[in-house]
Amino acid sequence: MGAVFAAAHISLRLSPQAGPAVFEPTLREQVVGPDANRLLGNLEDEYQELRAQLGVTPGEPAGQLYSTVTGYRIGSASPDAVEVGLLIEGPGQSGLARVALSVQMRWVDDDWALQAPSGGDWNTAAVLVPSTVGYTGFPAGG
Repeated sequence: MGAVFAAAHISLRLSPQAGPAVFEPTLREQVVGPDANRLLGNLEDEYQELRAQLGVTPGEPAGQLYSTVTGYRIGSASPDAVEVGLLIEGPGQSGLARVALSVQMRWVDDDWALQAPSGGDWNTAAVLVPSTVGYTGFPAGG
């Protein structure tokens, strides 16, 4: 379960809305893999676009993240690697949107680290899903 909780926390901190004061150290300290620098570049680009749209002072968070990780499933696992599927829910164009985000977690230096998605692009790891079937929900209030 440590890999699941790490996947949820790290992935949400790697959003442009969190701002560079959050996503830069998170990426530097908790992300591994050959596409980590590309992920940083993509986050910085998205952050600058959001910041300009919202008129946010450089360095400040860019808006609010309205998504919530509501469930998970565990895929392939070994002592030093776990595939975690996260169910993320938030507002969509026509109501509630559910996104399945598949992340690879690696045991590095006595802690779980997230492997950067292919090409540093979250879209390569995310897909819209119609329901919560196959996911275990996180306890309410937890």
